[in-house]
Amino acid sequence: MNAEVRIELTHEHSPQIGALPVEAARDRILQICLDNLQDPDFSTVRWAEIVGMSDRHLRRRVRKLTGTGSLEWLREQRLLKAKALFERGAVTNLGEAGRLAGFPKTNYFYRLYRARFTSQTN
Repeated sequence: MNAEVRIELTHEHSPQIGALPVEAARDRILQICLDNLQDPDFSTVRWAEIVGMSDRHLRRRVRKLTGTGSLEWLREQRLLKAKALFERGAVTNLGEAGRLAGFPKTNYFYRLYRARFTSQTN
């Protein structure tokens, strides 16, 4: 696959992506999100600014790459990071894992975590 996509970063400390193969651009766009998970102020708006896209264009691009929208993908990655931190024993409690994964509000994090990772048996 030799298709190319043009992505220019606007963040002054980020290297220019330029014209990259689609797979490399995909990895870079998603990697920017993964690199910023722990920042509770990192949002899809900030993510779009860093990669030089509108929020709407980022949402569509992430959906095309992952099958889910940018906000949902960001939230899922934060939940997975918190789960990994907790299961590895890197933190002493689940609330701390949530905070380190970018969830500043513990109650909100607990609600999302339970909904995502606890099985409901009837």
